Amino acid sequence: MQNKIFNGTLILILAFGIVLRFYNLFSIPFTYDEFSAIFRTNFSNFSDLIKYGVKVDGHPAGIQVFLFYWIRLFGVNEWIVKFPFLLFGVFSIYLTYLNGRIWLNNTAAFLASAFIATLQYTVIYSQIARPYVSGLFFVLAMFYYWSLIVKGENKKEWSVYFLYVLFTSLCLYNHYFSFLQVSIIGVYGLLIIPKERRVGYFIANAIALLLFTPHLGIFLNHLSIGGVGGWLGKPNWNFFIHYLLYAFGYSTILFLFVIAVFFYGIVKNRNNEKEKLVMFSVFALLPFIIGFVYSVLVNPVLQYSVLIFSFPFLLYFLFANVDELKPTIRFILVSFVLIINTLVLIFVRKHYEIFYKSGLEHIVSDAKIIKDYKGFYLIDLHPGIARYYFKKLDIDSTMFINLRNLKTRCEFEKICKENLKQGGIYIGCCSEIEPEYLNLLTSYYHRVVWQKNYHGATTYFLDTSRVEEKVISILNFEDRIPNEWTKVNNDYIIKETLNPINKVYNITENVEWGPTFCSQFRIPKEFRNGFIDVSIKVKCSDEEKLDEIILVSEIEGFHISNWRGRSAKDFSCIVGENGWINIYNTAKIPELKILNKKVKLKIYLWNKGNQMFLIDDLKIKIRKGNPIIYGLLEEV
Repeated sequence: MQNKIFNGTLILILAFGIVLRFYNLFSIPFTYDEFSAIFRTNFSNFSDLIKYGVKVDGHPAGIQVFLFYWIRLFGVNEWIVKFPFLLFGVFSIYLTYLNGRIWLNNTAAFLASAFIATLQYTVIYSQIARPYVSGLFFVLAMFYYWSLIVKGENKKEWSVYFLYVLFTSLCLYNHYFSFLQVSIIGVYGLLIIPKERRVGYFIANAIALLLFTPHLGIFLNHLSIGGVGGWLGKPNWNFFIHYLLYAFGYSTILFLFVIAVFFYGIVKNRNNEKEKLVMFSVFALLPFIIGFVYSVLVNPVLQYSVLIFSFPFLLYFLFANVDELKPTIRFILVSFVLIINTLVLIFVRKHYEIFYKSGLEHIVSDAKIIKDYKGFYLIDLHPGIARYYFKKLDIDSTMFINLRNLKTRCEFEKICKENLKQGGIYIGCCSEIEPEYLNLLTSYYHRVVWQKNYHGATTYFLDTSRVEEKVISILNFEDRIPNEWTKVNNDYIIKETLNPINKVYNITENVEWGPTFCSQFRIPKEFRNGFIDVSIKVKCSDEEKLDEIILVSEIEGFHISNWRGRSAKDFSCIVGENGWINIYNTAKIPELKILNKKVKLKIYLWNKGNQMFLIDDLKIKIRKGNPIIYGLLEEV
């Protein structure tokens, strides 16, 4: 009976893991990262693959080479590309159990594998064809054979050493953080392995390193790059806290359960597993510490994804002092974890709703929603991804204009003006779109008819109907100057020469800082991931110095500071009535992560070139964004 319950527990965990990963297999979309990897397999020979597909990326060659041959053999359909990684995810569940049983007990092993089976953190990376779940599998496999060597439980010693070397080498070729993870494990092994096995262990590790020597040239090239600091910011001091919240699905129940189990085990078995706690804490925390220090001092590399290789060791650390429970109680406890995690995955994280609705695909496909529209469809999307979906969805690309093919913002504004006769306009964009584009667009098309939100992308249809805007402040020099504005000298308010009924503000050569708005307020919940749009009209006779007229926005609060400046030259190619130029500046609220926190907003004009010019109609407004644009990483 006990064996049946034991086998039933393991089968149940694996069944949950398989179903959650393979659910609706043919609808799992490619991510941006996967497209990048696929595009870097389009080479006719191996030499070009390494030169143009691996060296430029910053990852070891292993997975890229695998994808190169896998796609050649089986094609580029989503489910085909992802299939090996889904299997890696399932195998990782079983290996998590095996390793836990070797070092701890069945209860701790089942708990750890149940979390690996059902957390969104491990489910989603099993569904993405990148070197994360593959690295998780390789690290767990390496650790399994490492454990047999260190503990001396290997009956077929030569085969265990062979597989240890194999999986260690795969970790080295998979990802530099999986390289780091097995390096830490390997060095730690030298400290605890019995003397009689130390020579064989040293030789095995030396062979694994020797197998990496063909990759040394690529490694040194990647080391010279340093990291991905071009788009990845340095981690904050609270990065690890946010990582834990993310890893456990932002679920209070899960978090409290894990903490309760950890402290209960510590109190009850205070001295039993001290050495194992030290070992697992080293394996779990040292990769984070090294990654954090490197990211702060050298170049940012630390992301949630790269800590997946150390995540099983964090679970082992948390459950190391759990007592071995009776099979029936253990089955109930594991079932509770599986059910709660699955409910969190589906209903709290909304995994299948958010992840399976590809924002990249909907940027193209949502254009078909609009009936009787003959205008332009504006999209902000990697050209290769756009072509992929045009072909897949059988959509004529003739009327689509990709913003990434435009050279200036002025070209964008010309398109907006040309399309006005249609009465509306469609735009689908990724999260990294230049934020001023939408600010500029809403100055022509004022009403959002509909907005569809996806992870990583948003689509809109706007028309020219006038609507009430959420205005923070307006400075037009016709009405009373609002209290939030300073550095406004009434002597500089004059009548416009070409339009005497209109009053404007004259900035002189001795005025470096123009009118300044400063106020503290809270970002309302409904504006999560929204924007603060600022615009101003400028008239300057010296076109050579337009780049020295800068509209600045500053937002400070909750240990965050955001400075953004935009010059008149950025928008100078389209001159409005009577020679006025509109400058746009947009601050993205999501970067600040300060919902319901009081922030300080400061808007001002910087006369960097100490010249004379006129300004008018300075407007500050707040605009709703996409609440789930970072929904796979942040709390939903």
